[in-house]
Amino acid sequence: MNNLTQFEEQLGSKNRSIRYRAVYQIAKLDDPKAAEMLANVLMNDSDRDIRAVTAKLLTNYQTTDVVGHLKRALKDDRHAQVRRACAEALGNMDATTSLDGLLEALDDRSKLVRRAAVQSLRLLNDLDAVPALVGVLLGDPDSYVRWEAAKTLEVLYAIEAVPALIEALTADDNSYVRYAAAVALGELGDIEVTDPLATTMIRDTDSHVRYAAARALGYFLEETADPSLIRTMLYALDDNNSQVWHAAAESLWSSGDVVMPVVIASFQSPSKRLRKVALKALLWLSAEYDDIDLMGYTDDESYSAWGWWN
Repeated sequence: MNNLTQFEEQLGSKNRSIRYRAVYQIAKLDDPKAAEMLANVLMNDSDRDIRAVTAKLLTNYQTTDVVGHLKRALKDDRHAQVRRACAEALGNMDATTSLDGLLEALDDRSKLVRRAAVQSLRLLNDLDAVPALVGVLLGDPDSYVRWEAAKTLEVLYAIEAVPALIEALTADDNSYVRYAAAVALGELGDIEVTDPLATTMIRDTDSHVRYAAARALGYFLEETADPSLIRTMLYALDDNNSQVWHAAAESLWSSGDVVMPVVIASFQSPSKRLRKVALKALLWLSAEYDDIDLMGYTDDESYSAWGWWN
């Protein structure tokens, strides 16, 4: 009795553990018949855990037939666990044959399946997925799925998705999505995003989002040398969250050559607040500092403890 015949008998066992072990053993065989046997398990076994494991093991066989079986199970299996496994498996297959199945899965009734489909589209790295991912970013009811869409658009370097990412940054009610949109906009490097990022850095209610916007704006400061943008960055030094003002300060520091003239000019401003943040920026750009020295000081007293001159 050869191995395949033996395993075929085991796959017919009523004992779940025997079938489970047989699936793993079959997946080790470099034999087209083995792929057919696993595909049959995926489509017909009564146990959803075994079907889900089989979907992942089928990635050992990079054939058009296997992709077809995975897409059918992704569409038709009644359990989200199995459909999710199929979506994950398709991310490791050939993009030309698996893309359409994953795009269809973006409308799956399960958020877990939709999220897995977005993650797999990121692995496939195919720009044909961008329009559908934009639809997910702006329309999926689950925030984690929208978050994955923003991350995937960043990885795909989808410049055409910039308007959608701006909309997500300014309008999404979930801070994780806004955070991912801010990071993506910074990485995409489109100069038109500076205004919405600056507004977000100052006004967003979540400190993590403001932090991401401050970091993202650092990519644009030297390129634009825009005094109004630099002044906005200066105001971020007054943020009550240390991570935010650290990010703003680092962004200013990395573009010091274009920032310093604006900082110096700000000392002539009638605005006390602008003069205050300009002093903070000057100390950041020209001196080291130690946060511990600031503990116990009021804002007015902190000027003398902010740093020391080099």
